Amino acid sequence: MISESSKNTCLGELLHENSFIIYKKLEEIAKNELIKFYEEKEKIKLPIDIRKVIIKNKIDIAEMDLNLDMGFRMDKVNGYLRCLENSSSTDDSLKWRIYIDYSDSEFVKRYVLAHEFSHYLLKKYSGEMSRLAEDSCIDPMFPKKKKELVAETLSAYFLLPPDALLNAMIDYRNEMKKSNQYPVDSVLFLQKIGNRAQISTYHTIICYQYVRYYFCSLYEQKIREAESDRHEDKQNALKWLEEYGDFFK
Repeated sequence: MISESSKNTCLGELLHENSFIIYKKLEEIAKNELIKFYEEKEKIKLPIDIRKVIIKNKIDIAEMDLNLDMGFRMDKVNGYLRCLENSSSTDDSLKWRIYIDYSDSEFVKRYVLAHEFSHYLLKKYSGEMSRLAEDSCIDPMFPKKKKELVAETLSAYFLLPPDALLNAMIDYRNEMKKSNQYPVDSVLFLQKIGNRAQISTYHTIICYQYVRYYFCSLYEQKIREAESDRHEDKQNALKWLEEYGDFFK
C-alpha cells in the first residue's frame, strides 16, 4: 500500500517534471523542416502543404487500397512508411515511400502523411535510418509502442504549428468580437481550426491536445523569463504574454 507521503512525492515529481524538453525538441524538428520548405518563419500558415513538404524531402507518395481482402478486423491501416530496395547501404541514398489508403478523405490523408513523415524524421534524427522496419498508421487502436505517441506529437506540430495556431486563434477571437458571439464554443472552435488546417475533426482533436501540452510548458517558461534579470528575455517574454496571454487560463 502506498503511503500518503509517497503519493504526494510522486505527484510532486510529476507536476515538476520538465516535459517541455521533449515537446520543444519535436516542435523544433517540425519548424526546421517547415522553414526548409517555406523559407521564412512568417510564411508558415495554415493549411500546411504537407504533400509538398514530403516530396521536397525526396519521399514518394503512393495511394492504393491498403485494406483489400483483409477479412474482419477492427483496425484500419491508413498508411505506412517503407524503405525501397537500394543497392547502396548509405543512409543518404535510401529511397523511401509513404503509402496511404486511397479511400480516405483528403483531410484524413493529410494527417496520415504527416504521421508517416514523422516516423521518417524520427529515424533520421535518431540515426536509425538503417532500421528498415515498416511504421504504419492505424486508427483508432491503442498504440503498442511509445514511438507512435512521439510520431503523433510531431505530426501535430506539422499540421498545427504552434505559432500558426496562435495566429489562427487571434483571427478567431477577432471574428467572435465582430459577430458579437462569445464566449468560445469549443466544438465550433475545433471545427473551424480543423477546416483551416484541412484535417479531420478526429485528428484535429488529437493534434490540438498535443499542442496544448506544448503551450502549457511554454507558458510556464515565459512566466519564468518575464521574472528573470536578463533584459532581452524579459522583454520578449512580456511582449509574448501581452499578445497571447488571454489564451491561457
